[in-house]
Amino acid sequence: DKLYGDNRWKFCQLLSMSIGQGEVNTTPIQVANEMAYLANKGWFITPHIVDSIEGGDKFGLMDKYKVKHRPIDIPDSIFEAVHDGMQGVMERGTGAGAKVPGIVVCGKTGTVENYIRGVKQPNHSFFTAFAPRDNPKIAIMCVVENSGRFGGTYAAPIVSLMIEKYLKDSITDKARLARLEQLSNTNLMPPRIAAALKTMDSLDHIKDTAYMISKGYIKMSKDTLGVEDDEEIKIAEIEKVKLQLKQEEEKRKKDSLAKMLKTEAILPDNKKKLTEQNDSLPK
Repeated sequence: DKLYGDNRWKFCQLLSMSIGQGEVNTTPIQVANEMAYLANKGWFITPHIVDSIEGGDKFGLMDKYKVKHRPIDIPDSIFEAVHDGMQGVMERGTGAGAKVPGIVVCGKTGTVENYIRGVKQPNHSFFTAFAPRDNPKIAIMCVVENSGRFGGTYAAPIVSLMIEKYLKDSITDKARLARLEQLSNTNLMPPRIAAALKTMDSLDHIKDTAYMISKGYIKMSKDTLGVEDDEEIKIAEIEKVKLQLKQEEEKRKKDSLAKMLKTEAILPDNKKKLTEQNDSLPK
């Protein structure tokens, strides 16, 4: 209602929302907690990163993270039907390529459309799951941004390997180890993002180096062989940043001094004296 107003939702909007499209907006931790809710058949605890406090929780800081929240009463039969569908995804559906040997996994793949300023970008690969189906121990969610493929292509195999590692403490199958190596060495970063990150890193590096030089912590040395490297910091750029730092420092000192000389009122006898002081300020 905040988006469209009271009673202004259309059928097409509700239809797309039922499959996670349209106005649905969520975070990975919310989806992972939703998996925990489904796995537990109707209850969840508030996500947190602290498991325990050394020496004991004397002030009860962890108490609120142990409370089981049951937002609505839903029969177990409904959850079992959902579990059947999610298990089917792994056994004969879009997640079939991400099975975990010896473990019954319930999961759901997804392909997230990606637009920037109205321009279509590579889709995000999405997968969420819990395991094992009976007496579940882990709920997990993974999104591989800008993969350009489906949820079962990248996100599902990653989740599959993480579930196996968590529940079995090791991955021994040669084929799965090869898959792990392949995924680890895959770079899906779009060129525009890689270029932007490189530019940001270069500017930060130049500023940091210029600051260190201006403070005398390091000295700039020239390559006596005359070999130029694209990754080397250009002296001219460093000098430019050093000048900017110097100007900023002088301005800060000037503003600070002017603030110290500022008075609430200027009496006639002090007017000339204050003017002389202002004239002596650095320009």
